[in-house]
Amino acid sequence: MIKEFIFPKNRWSYIEGLQMVETETGLSFTACNYTESKFDKAFNMEPVEFDILTESDRNVGYGLHMVYAKAKGVMEYKLFRMVADADGYFFDYVDSTEYMLMKQILRLAVSPDGERTGEFYLYPKGE
Repeated sequence: MIKEFIFPKNRWSYIEGLQMVETETGLSFTACNYTESKFDKAFNMEPVEFDILTESDRNVGYGLHMVYAKAKGVMEYKLFRMVADADGYFFDYVDSTEYMLMKQILRLAVSPDGERTGEFYLYPKGE
């Protein structure tokens, strides 16, 4: 089960209109607007979707993040997929000098039998 995690309302950094839909093969996210005060503008994010793939003997981790692409000056989605190690651990983001991590959108573990567990993060607008 993927649970919603709602952060406290914030007027300087928030996402409007983002919704997640689980499909038989993966996940789909609606278009949304991301406002971050340090950039002094809102970013229009296109819809995004991806298929979920399983492994026969280990959990698979997925992480979907909004990142700022420094060279292009735009906000983008980055999806990371990692096969869990022998202890079941996976990390869902890999640091890069090209990108600035802005918001975690999804953290998901998928078992070999296809069970999905994780969190979908929401960042509401405050007053």
